[in-house]
Amino acid sequence: MTSVKLPPDKEEQRKKRLLGIFVLAFIILTLIGLTILVGGPLLEAVRRGYSFRMWLRQRGFLKYPIMVGIVALQVVIAFIPGEPIEFAAGYMFGAPMGSLLCIIGFTLGSLLVVVVVRKFGMKLLRLIFSDRDIDHLQLFRNPKTRDFTIFMLFLIPGTPKDVLTYLAGILPLHLGKFLLISGVARLPSLLTSTLAGTWAGQDRMTMTLVIYAATVALTVPVVLIYRKWEKRQRADAAQADTAAKIKDANDVQAG
Repeated sequence: MTSVKLPPDKEEQRKKRLLGIFVLAFIILTLIGLTILVGGPLLEAVRRGYSFRMWLRQRGFLKYPIMVGIVALQVVIAFIPGEPIEFAAGYMFGAPMGSLLCIIGFTLGSLLVVVVVRKFGMKLLRLIFSDRDIDHLQLFRNPKTRDFTIFMLFLIPGTPKDVLTYLAGILPLHLGKFLLISGVARLPSLLTSTLAGTWAGQDRMTMTLVIYAATVALTVPVVLIYRKWEKRQRADAAQADTAAKIKDANDVQAG
């Protein structure tokens, strides 16, 4: 029996469809795996009346991938704040190991998010986020300031970093470059959060409060400066859009 060859365009569509099915299956299996890895231990700890810290210490080597899974899941489920999880990592593992586990989790979660968004594009973003969140893309339109903008948004505590990770999937930016910029920018906030968690675990609450007070004192002026710069960038983008529309209208009239 001879096989029927499809036309080149239909063959290409078939390959893309198969790739899409594979990617979707991978996403579902990954989310199921993370849910089992993270959700199971949390439920068991609550059911048995253990603290999660004690439960993790009893898991041996598994406590490390469990913590990585928690961080990665936090990146994928963008509305979960990251700072409390970073604090918990420092509380349970200490600042050096807690930071390392968070970096691995951030990298894996970001990698998964960017790959998925690049596969499904704006349709996926509009299913997950509001138009206001997607409007942040305007800040990345200028390639000359795009890398700096990404760095600053990941550097400043309290910004929606995981929302920005989803938006980064739309940008014409090399994946390795994005992971490097966002990873380096996360470090100051990550180190302060894990260090605060470490001191809290040692009952050094005064030091925990001091580091958070210092973080706020340093963050406020940076945020004010960045907001002013962001406002100017948005105004420039709006002006450029208006100029482009006027040019298009003039071209149509001239034609």
